[in-house]
Amino acid sequence: MEEQLLELANKLAALESAAAATNKVTAEMYYYLTIPLMVLIHAGFLAYEMGASRMKNVLSSGVKNILAFAFMIPTFYFFGWFVYWAFPNGLIPSAENWQVAIDYANPVGAVMGPNLADNATGVFWGAFTLFACTTASIFSGSVIERIRVVPFVILAIILGSFAWVIAAAWGWNAGGWMVTGLGYHDFGAAGVVHMIAGFFALGVLINLGPRIGKFNADGSANHISGHKLPFTATGLMLIIVGFWGFLMACAIFPGEGWSWAGFDYKDLDWQGKSTKPTEAEIDAELTKLNNTEPMRLLRLERNTRLTACDWTQSRDLTLSNDTDWKTYRQALRDLPASASPKLDANGNLDMSSVTFPTEPS
Repeated sequence: MEEQLLELANKLAALESAAAATNKVTAEMYYYLTIPLMVLIHAGFLAYEMGASRMKNVLSSGVKNILAFAFMIPTFYFFGWFVYWAFPNGLIPSAENWQVAIDYANPVGAVMGPNLADNATGVFWGAFTLFACTTASIFSGSVIERIRVVPFVILAIILGSFAWVIAAAWGWNAGGWMVTGLGYHDFGAAGVVHMIAGFFALGVLINLGPRIGKFNADGSANHISGHKLPFTATGLMLIIVGFWGFLMACAIFPGEGWSWAGFDYKDLDWQGKSTKPTEAEIDAELTKLNNTEPMRLLRLERNTRLTACDWTQSRDLTLSNDTDWKTYRQALRDLPASASPKLDANGNLDMSSVTFPTEPS
């Protein structure tokens, strides 16, 4: 029975580790895939607007799309992401939410910097940044030939890095007041992205008025032909393809690893025995395994280091620091007796929890 329990515990531990690693990588790749797909939205708006503009405004339409994309990324990094975490409860952030924003979205903090141990935060931020860029593109498509480049970029920053982010904090953030208080659910971002961008554009258009040359003095309207219809059609198709990535990014991918804690003991089949161990016996064996695994990994690392310096024990060699090598090797042998190794988040030996002896030069 004890051997079978140990075998089961080893299998469960291996399954937990493998499932966690697989789910983590799959979640990262999922969001990585949404980013280039959403970039197609902006390529589509650029082609659409250049095709729908008159010849004299083609360059201006293209440049403002490129600049909107270029300005959204740094501004969303420096303060848009912070707004999302700081304002879920309204326009006046609570001390708790403000601290969460400082911890999680500080542009010069550890979380937003290079961190190989946290691969998911960066790619999740990237998907949100493309949402911000999408609001700017929606706004850009509505003001074709109506606005100069510099004012457009300023308004795009206000929309993409603040206005829609406030709506996302209220309607998307798990602690948003619309989510917790009203049960608001917005999977496809129809409200927090499209509605906000649409009403923002409408307000700007009311103030800008129609395109120059659209109406005559008597009030009759003139037809304004686009520069190149194939550009417009191609842009629309790119937008359609890009929105597949947009809708994918709206889904929260379940990246958590499998664990014994969520496993149904009743569904566990025990082969080779007429009776199976109790759930308490399995939990006890798992606890025992978790307690012994760090020491096993420590011994493996210790043995690897001993093997790496076996050459120093050759009788054919005369080393000036032979005593140092012997002392070093003996310290490695004695290490398990004094060390208290721990596992890191990935189930590997936490090297910072063990002080290995220094190899002689």
